[in-house]
Amino acid sequence: MWRPHITAKKTQINLKLRQMNWLIRRKSKLTIENKLLLYKAIIKPIWSYGIQLWGCVKPSNTQIIQRIQSKTLRIVFNAPWYVSNKTLHKDSRIPFVEDEIIRLTNRYLLNLTGHPNEQVNQLHVPPRPEEDYTDGGPQMC
Repeated sequence: MWRPHITAKKTQINLKLRQMNWLIRRKSKLTIENKLLLYKAIIKPIWSYGIQLWGCVKPSNTQIIQRIQSKTLRIVFNAPWYVSNKTLHKDSRIPFVEDEIIRLTNRYLLNLTGHPNEQVNQLHVPPRPEEDYTDGGPQMC
């Protein structure tokens, strides 16, 4: 279910990276801060839109996006192969994809709590175990 979506996001990001290559490549005159700003403003929204729903995604699917993120940071910093992805993320202060999923999902659930609309409050409450969904009703992850 998620693989086509992740593949589409990967394709969108790669197309955008090719379009922006002249701005973020090694010989670009932009500073690292400006290159990171381009990443945060243009690339990150492509994969992070609707990320609150990614709680059910297999780790192999989030790793696809993580590889693209690490590749982009490597290009931005012009980092050699021996610099770890952890170092790139720490220096750029950009969280790993998995950490970003957790952070944004928690923020989303916090916004649901105490919402004035009672139906919105029910969105984060899991169904009762005694309810039978064998008829194709809602599915839990």
